[in-house]
Amino acid sequence: MRTKIYVILFFAFLIFFGCEQKDKQPHIYIDRFYKNEEGLNHLIEALRKDTFLEDKWGDLIERNKFNNAIKQKLYDLSIDSVHLFSCGHKQKQFDFITNWGQKNSMHLYYNTLDSVQTEKGFYKKDEYLNETWGLGNHWALSIVKKYIETMQ
Repeated sequence: MRTKIYVILFFAFLIFFGCEQKDKQPHIYIDRFYKNEEGLNHLIEALRKDTFLEDKWGDLIERNKFNNAIKQKLYDLSIDSVHLFSCGHKQKQFDFITNWGQKNSMHLYYNTLDSVQTEKGFYKKDEYLNETWGLGNHWALSIVKKYIETMQ
């Protein structure tokens, strides 16, 4: 009897800890983007006008660092952080780190300089199983499973 209990507990342990928690299917996140696209575009407009960002090129800025109006927009869109980047600082481009994913990091990119990865229908999966979908209108969605280390 005791052996049966140990065997049952062993298999229960394997099932519980062997099944890793997976994120929802990507189409759910893509649909979520399209439902929020108008709000995201308004956020881009507000961020481009915000003088707080003038000296923040390359920085990862947490939601609570912004003024109340932008902070509320970020909260409503489930965005935790904003990364401001650009080529030559002429046009502000954004990487939004969302809290949409359960397991993996979810990024929304707004990039007017990348017409390939932001084209609707674009798809790429790299050797680390990171995936990127082009959403159109300068937007892309990435599920980041492993960050790629870069030389500094």
